[in-house]
Amino acid sequence: MLEKVLKYIQKKKLVEINKLKKDLSISDEDWEVILLQLKDLGLLKEIQNLDSEKCKSCPYVKSCSQQCLQSGILYLLSPGMDQNSE
Repeated sequence: MLEKVLKYIQKKKLVEINKLKKDLSISDEDWEVILLQLKDLGLLKEIQNLDSEKCKSCPYVKSCSQQCLQSGILYLLSPGMDQNSE
């Protein structure tokens, strides 16, 4: 499932967690485990304490729903993981 989640994120680039969970049929409980594993493996980086100033420098600012501002947390693929792997 981890590989499936990573491929989904790599393909979509900008992902809303609720949509990811719905599209991949992942429960809230399973998502928490997957998220913890991805962070522990160094595949996802968590950024907290977001504010509108940080959004201005985001490459996705024009297509973003800004849900990360509402939650205060943004997850990014770690460097090297943002390339599509075949």
